[in-house]
Amino acid sequence: MRRRGTPVPSPAMAVAVIALFVALGGTSFALGRADRAAPSAPKRTSTPSELNARQRAQVRAILRSESRRLGLTPVALRFDRSPDDQVVTLGVVGPWTISARCVVGGVVVPAPLQVFVDGPGTAETGTVVSFNDGAATATTAHNVLAADRRIFSIGVRSRDHAREVGTMVLSAGSGAPVASIAFTITSGGTARRCAFSGTATVAP
Repeated sequence: MRRRGTPVPSPAMAVAVIALFVALGGTSFALGRADRAAPSAPKRTSTPSELNARQRAQVRAILRSESRRLGLTPVALRFDRSPDDQVVTLGVVGPWTISARCVVGGVVVPAPLQVFVDGPGTAETGTVVSFNDGAATATTAHNVLAADRRIFSIGVRSRDHAREVGTMVLSAGSGAPVASIAFTITSGGTARRCAFSGTATVAP
């Protein structure tokens, strides 16, 4: 009788799992999708549970191990800039180019952050956002890149701040490359800078 082998996950699934590990480990920063100013949110009385130091170390170890096993090289995406309206290339991930801009805003929304993806296929995003330390809410979005390359556009009012964590999966179509980006973004506060940090992994 033939023994059935353990199924091997596809590269796309592996990439998505790695991005999830990174997001859970708090090792990257992301943005949210919304062409609007963030509303004020009530102060929350309790904070969502987060991974402790030992758990974060375990997540990072899993990420390194799985990346080596699959022959994947993570790409760091970093953006920390004062408002100047300049589009800055953050990195190239497979067939996609990721860029960002810190928009010169107004009095109400001083520095909206925008992130763009140029390349084939689609972008699927899932995020969790918290305004003013309020209760976190989850959102999802779908972009056809040929029609809408601006994945994120988010700003907060001058008295507010926001933190958003999530994962974006880029797909060029059946049999084509897949990339996953774990990200976080913090915006608002007194600094009025646009800050984005993410880790991208691409599989053939």
